[in-house]
Amino acid sequence: MARLPLLLVILGLTALRPGVAAAQDRAPRVGVMGQYTFASLNWSPDQDTYRTKHWGGGVTFEVPLSDGASIEARGLFTRRGGDTEAPRDARTFARITVTSLTVPVLFKLGKATGMYIAGGPELSLRLRSKYEITGPGGLDESGDLDDVVPRLDIGLTFGAGFAAKNAFVEVMWSRGRKSSEDLDDARPRFHGDESFTMRAWTIGAGVRF
Repeated sequence: MARLPLLLVILGLTALRPGVAAAQDRAPRVGVMGQYTFASLNWSPDQDTYRTKHWGGGVTFEVPLSDGASIEARGLFTRRGGDTEAPRDARTFARITVTSLTVPVLFKLGKATGMYIAGGPELSLRLRSKYEITGPGGLDESGDLDDVVPRLDIGLTFGAGFAAKNAFVEVMWSRGRKSSEDLDDARPRFHGDESFTMRAWTIGAGVRF
């Protein structure tokens, strides 16, 4: 008879174990992540553009809403832009790079471990922007585009990934919505009446604690 209370305690803890695990799955989690970005420019009017590659990363904070849904906010250091043959002079080549603090807010569908899909708004605060032009005859020109590129942009991002217990990998597509000013007004070497928005594919990976 003396063993009966101990047996009941053991059985009770065993029955509660799935509930404890589920509660842990629904606990807020912080993490760090890195991104490898394939960025390009969406020109208006349309013209050829070429992707540039950049590293970035930052921190994440995820709040589960249920066993199959969560909200995640991120603070990321990103670099985007693209290469183009935009300048007027023949055979010249231009690269535009925009460095930003980017804050995506993602609604995620998927279990704590396994496949998930995610999407939501993405706020980008421009920290720095620049252009570089190279061409024949030793042409080498550079400068900033801070008077052309919007200081603040709210775009969209969405994609899919796979989460393990403490790590994840994903592929995301992002696109800005606010266009730059026409480049010919401030940079006459570019073609007239041209502006751009930014877009990017990113491969991301991170760990959560």
